[in-house]
Amino acid sequence: MSRILISPVKKFPGTVKLPEFYTLAQVSAWSDAVQDVMAATDDKGNIRRIKKYMIMLPAILACVEVWQIVGQPDNLTADNFVGTPTSAACDLLQWVDDEIRSIVNGDLEIPNASGPEPTPTQTEPAPSPAN
Repeated sequence: MSRILISPVKKFPGTVKLPEFYTLAQVSAWSDAVQDVMAATDDKGNIRRIKKYMIMLPAILACVEVWQIVGQPDNLTADNFVGTPTSAACDLLQWVDDEIRSIVNGDLEIPNASGPEPTPTQTEPAPSPAN
């Protein structure tokens, strides 16, 4: 089941739809992009924010099912992603990247998500039958 997430970025209100689970190809693309960002950092571990998200953008796009963001085209690509104001565009990508990271890392609850309530984990005791 997909998750609808509400953008916290004031300049780019709207929603994105993320899958509950990613394919290995999506995880690989995202993980490769994270590695590329790490390789692009300087000796002190710094990277310009815009450069980071230009590296991450194709992988982020591959991980989002539907973008419904005011100010962004309906069919988003790396070539038409609106980058101004730059700070807000980076905030939007950072937020989506954080949500993707939560799914990839297996976090049980995704912030700002709507959808069904999580099911009990196997470590919880099963409800006892009524007598």
